[in-house]
Amino acid sequence: MKSSIKILFTLFFFFINFVGCERPCGSVNPLPFFNIEGISYVNNLKASGHSTTANEEVNIKDYQLAIILNVSYYASLKNNGYNSFACSPLEYGYKGTTEKIDYLKITADKAFDDKHEANTSLNDLVRIYDFGLGQKGSTQTLDQYFKSILFSPQGYGLSLTFATPPSKKQSLTFTVEYALTNGEKYTAKTLPVVIY
Repeated sequence: MKSSIKILFTLFFFFINFVGCERPCGSVNPLPFFNIEGISYVNNLKASGHSTTANEEVNIKDYQLAIILNVSYYASLKNNGYNSFACSPLEYGYKGTTEKIDYLKITADKAFDDKHEANTSLNDLVRIYDFGLGQKGSTQTLDQYFKSILFSPQGYGLSLTFATPPSKKQSLTFTVEYALTNGEKYTAKTLPVVIY
């Protein structure tokens, strides 16, 4: 009986230590501290950070398209001899995902200009919004950005803007399609907005 209990305890501690080694605290390896499960929402924002109302007019210099992902978080585990425990807070909670992005595509329900018909990609016009530099620093395209990263964006969202305004003043609804290489694909739409 005593030997059976010893065996059970030995297996238990082995299992705990094995699991603990999978996600050590402070590791710089790309571990799955969060899992992308969808798009929480996409939103039209003004430079002030406030959401626009339906069909509100916004100058291109003050416009941002916010994409917030729906993610679930894993616990980071630390192995200390025979004890394993969750680290708090998660040092890499916003950075750790092994999910690779396949593509992100932005389209509009109407023609944006002569070169971009309705429901065709606007990615060549979309820029990564740099909060430190404002609109003047928004020079990197989506395609350039995704070539520069190995996995999905660190954190849980992106802020985007457009290099040029639409060719005419009209209400546009944007669709965001976010696809991962594992086959997951998510879409979401903005409220209509008038960008000039």
